[in-house]
Amino acid sequence: MDERLQGGMNNISLNQLLTLWCELEDAYAGRNTHGDTAEIYPHTIMPYSPAYASCQVGDRIRTPGGFLENMIDDMQRDVAGSLFHVLTEFQTRRNCEISVDGKVFGDWVRDMRQIHRWHIQIKRKHC
Repeated sequence: MDERLQGGMNNISLNQLLTLWCELEDAYAGRNTHGDTAEIYPHTIMPYSPAYASCQVGDRIRTPGGFLENMIDDMQRDVAGSLFHVLTEFQTRRNCEISVDGKVFGDWVRDMRQIHRWHIQIKRKHC
């Protein structure tokens, strides 16, 4: 694995990584429910946090700049970073083109703050 990617891989468990990788492999092979598109829910690659898990996340409990809002932002940043690193590694190893929610995959993925889901399309490169 590329050394520059290792720092972002510590926010995801081995089980989460393998589950995500299998979803990407299925999309790569066109075997996913959506063909070449994986539907990834951010909470499935979120690091576990007892404080976060004990709260019902919603606008009614968010206080601008408060503890919970900062924690949610940190976790979303970790999730986006993990997704970025996994997709970078997948793209390198499978020599494929990736788009996330219809946009070409790139550094912008690190800045995503998505709560519901991502559609990740995998296209094989033609040689």
